[in-house]
Amino acid sequence: MTGKTHIGVGLLTAVVIMDKQGIGITPLSILICIFASILPDADHPKGVFNKYLLPVRNKTVKLAIYLGLGATIIGMNYLYFSKPYLYGLGTVLIMIGVSSHREGITHSLIGFIAIVYIVGYGSQGIDALERKRIIVSLIAGYGSHLLGDMFTNRGVPLFYPFNKKKFKMPATFKVGSGVGNLIEGIIIALGIIYLTFKIPMMVINMN
Repeated sequence: MTGKTHIGVGLLTAVVIMDKQGIGITPLSILICIFASILPDADHPKGVFNKYLLPVRNKTVKLAIYLGLGATIIGMNYLYFSKPYLYGLGTVLIMIGVSSHREGITHSLIGFIAIVYIVGYGSQGIDALERKRIIVSLIAGYGSHLLGDMFTNRGVPLFYPFNKKKFKMPATFKVGSGVGNLIEGIIIALGIIYLTFKIPMMVINMN
């Protein structure tokens, strides 16, 4: 799926879950959901996420940037902080650096669980309700990305690095094809209609 579709599906998923749980929605939770919805594509040097991170969008620069960030975080954590989640973050960044698009950790359950753990552990101490919104937004955005990509013909390696087999749904479409663009266009249109009415109502109910 394209980045825009992933964002739309992620927001839609988060709003539905938050509405059912009655926890409301905030600008921060929306931003986190958008971030999480495109985060799995950090393994692609030309993905939406890397558009704002990499000075030059190619595999060599992606490898250098992510390896450098990961090693720096691990080194600084070893010297000064000793926080388990920072070791996890550094390791994830290094694995993103060496991964190819949909061939590595960001499109796997291991990556998904690692990111949720890092954010969940790192957000301890903040308001309990806001923390719940953050975690729900993260799970909705990231999880819907993996699920959405399973509807494309390339699938995702859910059990990487233990198994590189790619999993996909019985019915799939090719991203960028006529059928694929139609499906994604319909999803985005319906999502916009729903979110346009639902988000203001959730905000009103919070006040």
